[in-house]
Amino acid sequence: MLPTLVANAPERYRAYLEPFAGSACLFFALQPDRAVIGDFNTELIDAYQIIAEAPKAVARALSNMPTDPGFYYELRARKLTSLPRVVRAARFVYLNRFSFNGVYRTNRAGSFNVPRGEKTGSLPKVESLVAVARVLENATFVCGDFEKTLSHAKRGDFVYMDPPYRLDETRMRGEYGYGAFSSCDLDRLADALITLDRLGVKFLLSYKYRREFSSSMKRWYLLTQLVRRHVGGFTDRRSKVRELLVSNYPLVTA
Repeated sequence: MLPTLVANAPERYRAYLEPFAGSACLFFALQPDRAVIGDFNTELIDAYQIIAEAPKAVARALSNMPTDPGFYYELRARKLTSLPRVVRAARFVYLNRFSFNGVYRTNRAGSFNVPRGEKTGSLPKVESLVAVARVLENATFVCGDFEKTLSHAKRGDFVYMDPPYRLDETRMRGEYGYGAFSSCDLDRLADALITLDRLGVKFLLSYKYRREFSSSMKRWYLLTQLVRRHVGGFTDRRSKVRELLVSNYPLVTA
């Protein structure tokens, strides 16, 4: 989706806001001079803050972590409160790189419980973390519900929203953490779009295509696109799905 998102980002805006940061891929692609990055995931936001402050220290902590499966489970079992801030950030990066499909999931107690994957990524080098830190230096971080981040929006800003959704809405298994955004929050999200528009804030929203959701968005500009999903235990389950883009300004196909 990234080429389409970049093509549809406004050329000029006062500040960039992203209340469902996750990988923040559009933020890193645009590299705005001023930004507010938010997410419900405390570990994610803490990791971004710490990397922004001390990327080389995080890199050193990562270099001391073996990449064998045994250490993965040992690190996963450690309580965050027992770890220094830099090690907490390194732990988040490490578990994300070596977990199954890079999935983030917790149990009801808030403990990360994703098993180690067989085909995994590699740990980032110090140069990569330093480059990430340079972009993050321009950001203010917010941890909490999406409305908390949107409260910072002002006229002339640009907001990108990519709310999480579960493949199975009937079961909550801790993806993105218990209490994270779900389909029951869509009405609040729709109200937030109206508020942003009234404030003079441009917004771009991406969400899985659902007929009822698309119908509720008819007042805005809409664009659908087929996207290949990569989360799933078997490759035959990683099919293309329709993604819906919603905005209060005209959209173009990349």
